[in-house]
Amino acid sequence: MLKPFNPSKRKYLVIGIFFFFIKKAFSFFGAFIVSFNFVIQSTFQINRLSIFNSDLIMTAQKNVFKQPVHWPSLLRPVLIGAGIALVLIIVFLSGVDQPKPEWPKFWQLKPLIVVTLAGAAGGAFYYIMGPMRYKGGWQKIVAIIVCLIVYVIGLWLGTVLGLNGTLWN
Repeated sequence: MLKPFNPSKRKYLVIGIFFFFIKKAFSFFGAFIVSFNFVIQSTFQINRLSIFNSDLIMTAQKNVFKQPVHWPSLLRPVLIGAGIALVLIIVFLSGVDQPKPEWPKFWQLKPLIVVTLAGAAGGAFYYIMGPMRYKGGWQKIVAIIVCLIVYVIGLWLGTVLGLNGTLWN
């Protein structure tokens, strides 16, 4: 016989549903979890985390993380990402005709440097996601969308940090 639902246990139901969806998201984005686990293991020298699948970790470490960095392949997306960011910030800064007198003399340098570095970081993230893009199918589409979202967010944060105190007030 079923017991009636107790409203005081509602928070436990919500927490259970939350963890169910987290578990599904972890299984869906397994490669991201593997890379997160690799960072944690290499940073803190942890041998095994019980929340991750150890077979998946061993496979990823053999195939992805022990590959050497091919610098020319890394340099191309970094330069493309930095170039796009540089062009966008130059177009944005060229619209300023009369800068305010309280701004520093070379106020344009900070946004040019910071936004360009943010674009380069987005290009480096695109290179890091290479193994996901080469798998093909839906994983390639997800990897490209994630790379685009990370690039746009990074470019936005770089713009905010670069223009802080001048145009972004």
